[in-house]
Amino acid sequence: EAAICDLKTFTLEGCQIVDPEGGKFDETKHAVVDAEGNKAKEVKIEPTAVKYELFIAGTQVTADNCNNLKDIEGVTVAPDGEFKYDPASNTLHMKDVTVSVKLVVKNAIYNKGVKDLKIVVSGTNRLESNIVVLYAEASIEIKGRGSLTVINNSNANIGIYLANSNTTVTISDISLEVSGKWGISGEPSKTNQALILKNARITASGTEAAIEDFTSFTIDGC
Repeated sequence: EAAICDLKTFTLEGCQIVDPEGGKFDETKHAVVDAEGNKAKEVKIEPTAVKYELFIAGTQVTADNCNNLKDIEGVTVAPDGEFKYDPASNTLHMKDVTVSVKLVVKNAIYNKGVKDLKIVVSGTNRLESNIVVLYAEASIEIKGRGSLTVINNSNANIGIYLANSNTTVTISDISLEVSGKWGISGEPSKTNQALILKNARITASGTEAAIEDFTSFTIDGC
């Protein structure tokens, strides 16, 4: 007659109705109904994947895909490479990875809110996009013994961009080549934005500026 009914309220936390498609709890019918409003005779509920405030080529990183970022469209990983996110340590591991989103309007990497995100680079890696290539709304540290090339293909936007006040971009040990209209840039309307370079080999270029709009700029060992 009905799978779930005769309830005043029905609460889902950490899970969702996956069948019937468009299924929901109807408070007037006191039952789970299908997309047409009929009482559903079969309801399937599954856990909702934990989502992280990190996007790769426009795709959000979740508990389901964090160990298989190589499967995201626009991502290529060499046979011996690695591309995964460890939420316990807020670490994105990149080894011989290319993220190329030249034909769509998406960032190669977008840190929307992972606090103190660490990007550990080994091997040879490349990020390219027509808009901001590596966009950070929270502090990031790019480190490791590998190389990273960051290219804004349209030459009309930023390679590495820090968006918010009281945040830092730290680049340690890696070899970095970054280019765009601005190579590495903060946001001129924000305060307390810092760029810290440690023991790194960096070539930054921009038709407007190579490095600008940071409150402070620190070089250590380079």
